[in-house]
Amino acid sequence: MAKNKKFLVDIDMDLNIIKNVASPTASGHVATYEWVTGLLSVETSEREAVDLTLDTKISNIISNSTAPIIDSFTEVVSDIVSTNSTEVSSRVSGDASVEADLSTEASRAISAEASLASVLSVSNSTEIAARISGDASLTSALSVERSQTIGLGITLNNAINTEISRAESAEASLAAAVGASLSADVSTIESGLSAEISRAESSELVLTNNLNDEISRATSAEVVVADRLNITPVVSSFTIGDGINTEFVLNHALGATDVIVQVYEIATGETVDTGSIRVDNQNVNIVFNTIPTSASYKVVIMGIKAFNY
Repeated sequence: MAKNKKFLVDIDMDLNIIKNVASPTASGHVATYEWVTGLLSVETSEREAVDLTLDTKISNIISNSTAPIIDSFTEVVSDIVSTNSTEVSSRVSGDASVEADLSTEASRAISAEASLASVLSVSNSTEIAARISGDASLTSALSVERSQTIGLGITLNNAINTEISRAESAEASLAAAVGASLSADVSTIESGLSAEISRAESSELVLTNNLNDEISRATSAEVVVADRLNITPVVSSFTIGDGINTEFVLNHALGATDVIVQVYEIATGETVDTGSIRVDNQNVNIVFNTIPTSASYKVVIMGIKAFNY
């Protein structure tokens, strides 16, 4: 909690204004402009209200009274005027007392302003001196810090240069080592590639020869398969009938007994049933029940020619 401060000397405000002063609530407090004008405003309002009420009452009495009553009222008015004179004197005396209090309060305020100005002057001088001293100390500290920073910068720069030199030397050594290693590796790789290329070429030649042999075998096999798959049916036809014989041996030369034999009459184109005997893989014997007339029948023999595997 802040403590009250006392000024033991006069305070000269040099015609400046003290602001933000609270309204007085007890004797000895500083009177403010708002507080004084408030009192005067209340006093004026009360006087105006009393005068208005009095004028109204007088008008009512005059308009509703006879001459004797008015005379009596005149006496009353004289008494009121006398009373008002006393009241006015009392109020004038009170106003004088208020003005005296205001003058006393103004003197107190002026004294307080002078004390405050003195204290502020002393305080400001002390603060200025302290700030000047602090600025000097700060300037000195900054100068020392700047010197140390410059020295540190020089040291750091030297260290960086040394590190750069080390890095460049290490880089040169590494480049030389990598170059030598790469040369050896390249030689080894080239030798290995040459050997690998030779092996690959030899393998490729062997593979090419094998592929050529396989292609030849495959071509031969394709020819054989084609021959074996060429099973187009072979058809042989014979005209028979001589008016003498009832049996006719026909050579179809298919080399197989798996043949189909069909006989039909040439004149009508009608298929007839006759006996047909596969004598061997080259011949078929056609047998009639009656002697056929000359060149009256056609024999068709169909089969697949045999081939050797």
